Amino acid sequence: MGTTTPNYPKDLTLEQVWASITELREEFKNELREERRKVQEELREERRKVQEELLEERRKDLEKQREYEEKQRKEREKELEKQRKEHEKDQEKQKEYEEKRKKAQEEYEKKQEKAREELRRQMKETDRKIGDLGNRFGELFESEVAPGIMRKFNELGFNFDEHSENKEIVDRDNPNVYTEVDILLENSDIVIAVEIKIKPKRSDINKHIQRMELLRQRADRRGDQRIYRGAIAGAIMKREMRDYVVKNGFYLIEPTGDTVKVTIPEGFVPREWHPLQN
Repeated sequence: MGTTTPNYPKDLTLEQVWASITELREEFKNELREERRKVQEELREERRKVQEELLEERRKDLEKQREYEEKQRKEREKELEKQRKEHEKDQEKQKEYEEKRKKAQEEYEKKQEKAREELRRQMKETDRKIGDLGNRFGELFESEVAPGIMRKFNELGFNFDEHSENKEIVDRDNPNVYTEVDILLENSDIVIAVEIKIKPKRSDINKHIQRMELLRQRADRRGDQRIYRGAIAGAIMKREMRDYVVKNGFYLIEPTGDTVKVTIPEGFVPREWHPLQN
């Protein structure tokens, strides 16, 4: 990707030069958008392939475990049957038979436990790989939310002029006040704190309510008279969870194509944290 600076003739007017620069700038923006789309497509394809490989590994592990247990069971039954026949021939070997049977049972259980431990280890490793994949998906989703979220809200008439990411909130006068905000949008009248989750849970929404209370308390101690609101961004949400977000008065941010959208249902009333009245 690259652009070249044209050789402008000396007799070009200022309007012509400006038009040429504008055209080059649009071309550069289009190239950037295309590059970003290609990278996102490659990440999605890589994620799908890794998921398929991990699921296939787990299936094979489970199949091996079943085969191993079945083999052990047959061997044990064969051994017990052999001992039973010997016992029928000679009653005096009853004690010896019981001891052998007990030993065989113990050995079988040890082998089973060892096999189960190995399976747990393999499944733990598989889960770790799936977790790593989920983290990469989470980073991709955050990269989609963060760049354009202020523009999305401004299109709704908010006129935000300040945007910060991964902001730590501390209060020098109260060391117990500490929280982190994924995205903070601000103007002179309103502040919106955005929490980003791949698959939000009820506990995440409840925790964000507590976060908003802390933000309000800190703002009051600092004399901040602005209104505070909240938003939840989720890549994967069922209808029940979407309803729970809206019910608690949070703006809902969801993926759409290669970007995100702010969902505001009809009749939605955002929850507001107002400053204390003196």
